[in-house]
Amino acid sequence: MHRLLVRRIVLVLVLVLGFCLASPGAQGQFWVLVNGALNYTGPVNVTGSPLTTTLDGIVTGPQTAPSGSIIIQNTTPATSGVPQQYSPGLVFAGTAYDVDDAVSRTTHCYLTLRPINAAVTVTSQLQVMCENSPFTGTYTQVFALKDNGQLTTPGSIVAGVSSTLQFNGRALMRSTADGLMQFVQNSGITVGAELNVGTAAPTVTSCGTGAVTAHSNNTFGEITPTGATACTVTFGAPAWTFQPFCTVTMEGTAEVVRISAISTTAFTVNFATSGNKFMYHCGGGAI
Repeated sequence: MHRLLVRRIVLVLVLVLGFCLASPGAQGQFWVLVNGALNYTGPVNVTGSPLTTTLDGIVTGPQTAPSGSIIIQNTTPATSGVPQQYSPGLVFAGTAYDVDDAVSRTTHCYLTLRPINAAVTVTSQLQVMCENSPFTGTYTQVFALKDNGQLTTPGSIVAGVSSTLQFNGRALMRSTADGLMQFVQNSGITVGAELNVGTAAPTVTSCGTGAVTAHSNNTFGEITPTGATACTVTFGAPAWTFQPFCTVTMEGTAEVVRISAISTTAFTVNFATSGNKFMYHCGGGAI
C-alpha cells in the first residue's frame, strides 16, 4: 500500500514537471495537491488536441452536491457593497472575414454564472453573452437560464421545420408549412386544431365583380359580392391539412345563407341578395 502511494506521488510530480517544461508560460504559477486533486492557480492555455476529462462511477447527476469534472468558480465573498460575484466566463472565440473592410474579425461569446442578490432568496442565472459588431468589447445577453428553469431571450426562438414547442407533455405547437400553425393536445398527438393564415390572400370566383377585403386570410376574412348570389372563396397557399370547418355571417340583409361546397382549397357560399357582404371564419383539424 505504501509503495502504491509513493508511485502515485512520483507520477503526479513527473506530470507536473513535464507540464512546466512543456509550457513555459505556466512556470512561476502554483500547483497544489489537495485531497488527491491537483489544483493549479493561474491561466492555462490548451493548444492543439482537445482537453478531455473523464469521471468514473458517476451514474446520475444528483440534485445536491454534484460531482464536478471541471469547476470554474469565483471564491470571493459577496458583500453589501459588492452584492454579486460573477463566475469566471467560459469564452469562445473565432474569426470571420469582413469583406468590405478586407480584414479578419475576431468574435467572442462567453458563458457565465450570474448570482442574483435579493432581500430574501439569492438565485442564480446562467448567461450567454455575445460581442456586438464591430466587436469592440461590447456584449449583449443572448439568453439567460434561471435556476427555476425559465429561459429568457431578447431575440427570436426559431424552431426547425415540423419541430414542436412542447408544454410539459400537456400540449404542443408545430408548423408543417409556411403560414400553417397546428396546436396539438399532447405528445400522443391524438387531438388538434389548425390555424392557416396562408402565404397569400384568398381570392374569389363566380362572385360577379366581388372582392376580398384587405387583410383577409385563410382563417378570417370578409367578402363583398357584386352582381352575384354565390361566391367561391379560394384559400391562399398552403391548403388546409384536412377539410376545414367554416361559418359565414351576413352583414347586411338578414337572410338564409349556406355553404354549398367545401374542400381543403375552397368553399362556396350561396345567398339571396347580391351585394350582401359577409364575413367568414374557418378552422381545421390537425390530426
